[in-house]
Amino acid sequence: MTFALAWLGFKTWLKKVKAWCKKYWQLLVGAAIPIIFMILAGQRGNATKLLKRIREDHEKELEVIEEARLKEAELLENASKKYIKTRADIEKKYSELSEQLDEEKKERIDTLLKESEEDPEVLTRKISEIMGFKLYN
Repeated sequence: MTFALAWLGFKTWLKKVKAWCKKYWQLLVGAAIPIIFMILAGQRGNATKLLKRIREDHEKELEVIEEARLKEAELLENASKKYIKTRADIEKKYSELSEQLDEEKKERIDTLLKESEEDPEVLTRKISEIMGFKLYN
Protein backbone atom coordinates (compact mmCIF):
# COMPACT_ATOMS: atom_id res chain seq x y z
CA MET A 1 0.00 0.00 0.00
CA THR A 2 2.75 2.50 0.86
CA PHE A 3 4.56 1.54 -2.28
CA ALA A 4 1.43 2.26 -4.34
CA LEU A 5 1.02 5.65 -2.67
CA ALA A 6 4.69 6.47 -3.22
CA TRP A 7 4.39 5.41 -6.85
CA LEU A 8 1.32 7.58 -7.30
CA GLY A 9 3.10 10.57 -5.74
CA PHE A 10 6.12 9.97 -7.99
CA LYS A 11 3.92 9.84 -11.12
CA THR A 12 2.24 13.10 -10.06
CA TRP A 13 5.64 14.72 -9.54
CA LEU A 14 6.77 13.52 -13.03
CA LYS A 15 3.65 15.07 -14.58
CA LYS A 16 4.44 18.38 -12.89
CA VAL A 17 8.05 18.22 -14.11
CA LYS A 18 6.83 17.43 -17.63
CA ALA A 19 4.44 20.41 -17.54
CA TRP A 20 7.24 22.68 -16.27
CA CYS A 21 9.58 21.45 -19.05
CA LYS A 22 6.92 22.14 -21.67
CA LYS A 23 6.46 25.64 -20.38
CA TYR A 24 10.18 26.50 -19.95
CA TRP A 25 11.77 24.43 -22.73
CA GLN A 26 13.82 27.47 -23.97
CA LEU A 27 15.54 27.68 -20.60
CA LEU A 28 16.47 24.00 -20.74
CA VAL A 29 17.84 24.29 -24.27
CA GLY A 30 19.75 27.44 -23.32
CA ALA A 31 21.34 25.64 -20.38
CA ALA A 32 22.10 22.51 -22.43
CA ILE A 33 23.98 24.29 -25.21
CA PRO A 34 26.91 25.52 -23.06
CA ILE A 35 27.13 22.14 -21.36
CA ILE A 36 27.31 20.37 -24.72
CA PHE A 37 29.84 22.94 -25.96
CA MET A 38 32.09 22.38 -22.95
CA ILE A 39 31.89 18.58 -23.36
CA LEU A 40 32.78 18.80 -27.07
CA ALA A 41 35.51 21.39 -26.49
CA GLY A 42 37.01 19.27 -23.72
CA GLN A 43 37.29 16.30 -26.05
CA ARG A 44 38.91 18.24 -28.88
CA GLY A 45 41.46 20.25 -26.99
CA ASN A 46 41.84 23.20 -24.74
CA ALA A 47 38.64 25.20 -24.35
CA THR A 48 40.52 28.41 -23.49
CA LYS A 49 42.31 28.36 -26.87
CA LEU A 50 38.99 27.93 -28.61
CA LEU A 51 37.40 30.75 -26.66
CA LYS A 52 40.43 32.98 -27.34
CA ARG A 53 40.17 32.30 -31.07
CA ILE A 54 36.44 33.04 -31.01
CA ARG A 55 37.09 36.33 -29.19
CA GLU A 56 39.81 37.31 -31.71
CA ASP A 57 37.52 36.53 -34.62
CA HIS A 58 34.79 38.60 -33.02
CA GLU A 59 37.17 41.55 -32.55
CA LYS A 60 38.26 41.31 -36.20
CA GLU A 61 34.64 41.29 -37.28
CA LEU A 62 33.95 44.38 -35.18
CA GLU A 63 36.95 46.15 -36.76
CA VAL A 64 35.67 45.33 -40.26
CA ILE A 65 32.21 46.62 -39.36
CA GLU A 66 33.68 49.85 -37.94
CA GLU A 67 35.83 50.39 -41.04
CA ALA A 68 32.79 49.88 -43.26
CA ARG A 69 30.79 52.34 -41.17
CA LEU A 70 33.55 54.98 -41.41
CA LYS A 71 33.87 54.45 -45.16
CA GLU A 72 30.11 54.76 -45.61
CA ALA A 73 30.03 57.93 -43.50
CA GLU A 74 32.85 59.41 -45.60
CA LEU A 75 31.07 58.55 -48.84
CA LEU A 76 27.84 60.04 -47.51
CA GLU A 77 29.63 63.24 -46.49
CA ASN A 78 31.30 63.52 -49.90
CA ALA A 79 28.00 62.97 -51.66
CA SER A 80 26.35 65.60 -49.48
CA LYS A 81 29.09 68.15 -50.25
CA LYS A 82 28.83 67.37 -53.97
CA TYR A 83 25.05 67.77 -53.83
CA ILE A 84 25.30 71.14 -52.07
CA LYS A 85 27.94 72.39 -54.52
CA THR A 86 25.99 71.20 -57.57
CA ARG A 87 22.77 72.75 -56.28
CA ALA A 88 24.52 76.08 -55.64
CA ASP A 89 25.97 76.01 -59.17
CA ILE A 90 22.57 75.28 -60.68
CA GLU A 91 20.91 78.07 -58.67
CA LYS A 92 23.64 80.50 -59.75
CA LYS A 93 23.24 79.55 -63.42
CA TYR A 94 19.47 79.81 -63.11
CA SER A 95 19.64 83.28 -61.62
CA GLU A 96 22.08 84.40 -64.34
CA LEU A 97 19.87 83.00 -67.10
CA SER A 98 16.78 84.46 -65.47
CA GLU A 99 18.37 87.92 -65.35
CA GLN A 100 19.46 87.54 -68.96
CA LEU A 101 15.97 86.57 -70.04
CA ASP A 102 14.48 89.43 -68.08
CA GLU A 103 16.78 91.90 -69.85
CA GLU A 104 15.92 90.40 -73.25
CA LYS A 105 12.19 90.58 -72.48
CA LYS A 106 12.53 94.20 -71.36
CA GLU A 107 14.31 95.13 -74.59
CA ARG A 108 11.66 93.38 -76.72
CA ILE A 109 8.85 95.08 -74.78
CA ASP A 110 10.56 98.47 -75.25
CA THR A 111 10.80 97.90 -79.00
CA LEU A 112 7.14 96.83 -79.10
CA LEU A 113 6.10 99.96 -77.22
CA LYS A 114 7.92 102.10 -79.76
CA GLU A 115 6.50 100.20 -82.77
CA SER A 116 2.85 99.93 -81.74
CA GLU A 117 2.04 102.94 -79.64
CA GLU A 118 -1.38 103.41 -81.22
CA ASP A 119 -2.97 99.92 -80.98
CA PRO A 120 -3.29 98.71 -77.34
CA GLU A 121 -4.85 95.33 -78.28
CA VAL A 122 -1.92 94.36 -80.54
CA LEU A 123 0.50 95.58 -77.89
CA THR A 124 -1.22 93.52 -75.20
CA ARG A 125 -1.22 90.39 -77.38
CA LYS A 126 2.49 90.72 -78.27
CA ILE A 127 3.52 91.39 -74.64
CA SER A 128 1.56 88.33 -73.51
CA GLU A 129 3.37 86.25 -76.13
CA ILE A 130 6.76 87.50 -74.92
CA MET A 131 5.97 86.94 -71.26
CA GLY A 132 4.19 83.60 -71.83
CA PHE A 133 0.82 84.71 -70.47
CA LYS A 134 -2.55 83.63 -71.82
CA LEU A 135 -5.16 86.24 -72.48
CA TYR A 136 -8.83 85.65 -71.72
CA ASN A 137 -11.49 87.96 -73.04
